[in-house]
Amino acid sequence: MKIFKDVLPKAIAFFIVLTVICGGIYSLGMTGIAQVCFNKQANGSIIEVNGTKYGSVLLAQQFTGNEYLWGRVMKVDTGTFTSKDGKALMYAVPSNLSPASKAYEALISERVQKIKAAHPDQGDTPVSSRFSNDIR
Repeated sequence: MKIFKDVLPKAIAFFIVLTVICGGIYSLGMTGIAQVCFNKQANGSIIEVNGTKYGSVLLAQQFTGNEYLWGRVMKVDTGTFTSKDGKALMYAVPSNLSPASKAYEALISERVQKIKAAHPDQGDTPVSSRFSNDIR
């Protein structure tokens, strides 16, 4: 019991010191460096139009090449916002389409056709879907 009484205060002190160093000083230091060196990126590269924040320029980038992963089906908007240079900014939001809706079925069918066209070597192999066993 004497050993426990001797070790416990030291263990608690060690825990507090490491918490202050790792949880406080390090975090504040890295945040400060990021704010000074990479302010826009550290704050999420937010798209702001007329004082309203809409999302990050790092999200919803449309990659269409075969070397990229095929992302999930999203509602991508390129016409709503423009940059200071007049370049269209792209962002995505959930479509809120039900998997049982005809619009969602058409969207998935279009995506399946694109995937099959990009991978003709796969032939009639079904394209897997989250909502059914396979889509042909």
